[in-house]
Amino acid sequence: MWVSRAGVSAPTLVLPAAVVVVQHGCGAGPGAALVAADAALRLERTTPSRLTEAVVLLGGHTGIGPVRSALTLADGRRESPGESLTAWLLAGAGVRTVPQVEVLAAGHRYRVDLVVEGEPVIIEFDGLAKYGSREDLVAEKRREDHLRGLGYEVVRVTWADLAHPQRVRALVEAARRRARSGGLRPA
Repeated sequence: MWVSRAGVSAPTLVLPAAVVVVQHGCGAGPGAALVAADAALRLERTTPSRLTEAVVLLGGHTGIGPVRSALTLADGRRESPGESLTAWLLAGAGVRTVPQVEVLAAGHRYRVDLVVEGEPVIIEFDGLAKYGSREDLVAEKRREDHLRGLGYEVVRVTWADLAHPQRVRALVEAARRRARSGGLRPA
């Protein structure tokens, strides 16, 4: 493809999204690869098999091992970079999560960011942009109360928390212990 800018023609290389994801991860790190992969999958710009092919294609690049590992978690259901990074952080501690789970509580259908696999522990990533008004905060508090009423433990994670992985892991582990001591057992 040739693109003209200010009268100058120059070649433009168009790479498959999966290759860009893997290259980006090799340079920026495995967390960045997972964020990009989740977005590319969600937007249907690539597929899991194409990501696998790109990892094989770029197999000799520095940093490919951690990127390969991170991409095993790629899932187009996560809706934000914060959700992707939270899932990656927890996977590093051996905690598997399921993204975008729908829960029926108090007559409402709530979609939660992450649920610890096989346990009644919900993890919500709060980018804070969604709380534009006092009414939004009140509605979110009511939602969380409904979920807790079903026996779920709810852990909230923010961007600041992600800078302290041990704190996030400790919060989730505490919620898992509380959940094991009584409460809902997910199907």
